[in-house]
Amino acid sequence: MKGVLTNISNPKSISLYLSFLPQFVSADNSYTSLPFLILGTTFSLLILIGWYAFVSDGTTLATKNLRDSKIFNAILNKAAGVVFIGVGLKLMTTKPQ
Repeated sequence: MKGVLTNISNPKSISLYLSFLPQFVSADNSYTSLPFLILGTTFSLLILIGWYAFVSDGTTLATKNLRDSKIFNAILNKAAGVVFIGVGLKLMTTKPQ
């Protein structure tokens, strides 16, 4: 939610909308802000869909490459073992309340 509020209040994005969208709205229409709302929502949805497609394709490719990597899997197994040993040592030294 914090990221959404940051992007909405970003002066660069506000100036982009205020400079770009009025070109596509007639000045003598009877609707006051409806065309701006429709264009802004359409633009936002297209960007959001594009971003999600980029992220999902990128993570799919990264996941495939990492799953096939024997070196990465060996490092990950060793790191997980170290973490579990550390958690076990912490549990051994913790006094019950």
